[in-house]
Amino acid sequence: EGDLGWQGGERYSNNALVHLRQVYRRQSRMQPELFAQTDYDKSRNLAFRGLIGGGLRIGLYQARTAQFWLGSAYMFEHERLDPEAADAHSRRSSVHRSSNYLSSKIQFNEQTALAWTLYLQPQFDDPADLRFLSEGDLEVKLRPSVLLVTTSSMRYDSHPPSGTHSLDTALKSGVAVKF
Repeated sequence: EGDLGWQGGERYSNNALVHLRQVYRRQSRMQPELFAQTDYDKSRNLAFRGLIGGGLRIGLYQARTAQFWLGSAYMFEHERLDPEAADAHSRRSSVHRSSNYLSSKIQFNEQTALAWTLYLQPQFDDPADLRFLSEGDLEVKLRPSVLLVTTSSMRYDSHPPSGTHSLDTALKSGVAVKF
């Protein structure tokens, strides 16, 4: 996922994110998973963020039209901030977090689905350093592998870098190709 944009000659967006997740699907409702992510976001003064982790997710409810999952994992996170953002924050930090989530997918019909995930990520040695993320996707199938996607996201950081807000929200629409 990435976003780069200008308006009136001014850059208003510059970010990218790659997230990989491997879920070991078994007959059990409990499924181990591993994940890794790297991203940057100039609007949050984030020059680099890399994380890796693993844990267990539990299928709370599974049917053809709806699925609900609860997950908890250990996560190691390393961040590097833009130099102008380093105030009370270190320019570089490495922390250990608990990553907990509730995830759902509801299939309304053959063409329309809603997926939503809520994450809560406190730092182990400083639980007041808390991150919360909410991401929702409304997908409408246009062709067998082409979707119109509207995404709503909300990100909260209890200790944001200097010059950034604790709360960020976004609403985006686009076209996705699934294969």
